[in-house]
Amino acid sequence: MTACKMIAAALCGTAFMVTALLTGTSASANMPVTKAATKHVECGTASNGLDVVAVTAHGKKACPLAVGVANKYLKNPHAGRPGPVKITVRGKAWSCRERIGHPDPYGECVYQPDHKEKVQLLS
Repeated sequence: MTACKMIAAALCGTAFMVTALLTGTSASANMPVTKAATKHVECGTASNGLDVVAVTAHGKKACPLAVGVANKYLKNPHAGRPGPVKITVRGKAWSCRERIGHPDPYGECVYQPDHKEKVQLLS
């Protein structure tokens, strides 16, 4: 997908964060990089009823962890406020924050060792 198509998709109301621009790169040469392509996998709902979507190369097997990450973020008193919220689930570090979506904002948690692995909370 070209950058123009991704921008057009974002402007047309998609709630998904476009991650294709980041594929194949990492912030650090020492950071593990997901080799397989990431896909949006619907994982059910979080404790507050929002949809949980895993952006992952691991398919449906990522869903139990994704739901756990979503629920841990939602329990944090700083969830939904400006700035990142650091959480740990099953010994794995995640950075969560509210993102601007069209039309609605959404929550997103990014796995710290591999920024292509994400959990999104969508309405």
